[in-house]
Amino acid sequence: MRGVRLVVVGGSSGIGRAIAQRAGELGAAVVVSARRADRLAELAGCIPIVADVRRVEDCERLGRDAAHELGEIDLLVYAAGTSPLRLLADIGDEDWQAVLETNLLGAHHVVTSVLPFLSRRAVVSFISSDSVVAPRPGLVPYAASKGALEALVRGFRTEHPSTRFTCCSIGPTFPTGFADGFDLAAFEGVLEHWSRLGMGTDGPTMTTESVAEFALTTLHLLLSNPTVSMDHVLLQPVAVDAPLAADAPLTT
Repeated sequence: MRGVRLVVVGGSSGIGRAIAQRAGELGAAVVVSARRADRLAELAGCIPIVADVRRVEDCERLGRDAAHELGEIDLLVYAAGTSPLRLLADIGDEDWQAVLETNLLGAHHVVTSVLPFLSRRAVVSFISSDSVVAPRPGLVPYAASKGALEALVRGFRTEHPSTRFTCCSIGPTFPTGFADGFDLAAFEGVLEHWSRLGMGTDGPTMTTESVAEFALTTLHLLLSNPTVSMDHVLLQPVAVDAPLAADAPLTT
């Protein structure tokens, strides 16, 4: 990925962090953004920009500062995401506001801020979730916001046909840091609902590193083939008893 100019939003933990770290190892010029300055500082070889996607002014500054550091931007990955763990009867307006401002409105503001700085071959990528089609009890606002995000991506693709917008829906992955703030009592309360629906926590999962590796491989391939687009891809874990092919790590 040498020569690729990448911006990762939501890079302080989880899949976003793994993408930023791996891209830097592969020689890309990486700007990584999130709210937590201390977490960004741990990413060697990446340029940190502290920003809160819930603040419009931060999103606007992020676009300008990223362009100042990189010049043109070849690849943007929006990986920011949040959700409370509560059943719908317990969800308040503040919960909805936090989820929508981070998962949906933040994506809109970040993309509009970087559009003037995208290179001609640029790809704009968003991390979504397989829960859009099967919301988990306790995480319905998250699934709803990701469904709206996917509609937003389709809208950007329609209004900006010369730019490639792609969405990557992710199945069960561990560890991501997504659940770090969950209340344990609340988690125990939704487990019964998940088990009843066959959504237990004992199924196969992907690793954060493997998802990042696949995402970067695919996105680098798109950058190398500017006449090809990829609207949507779904990543799901392989069952533990399924045969696995030999590892094929991304090369520079």
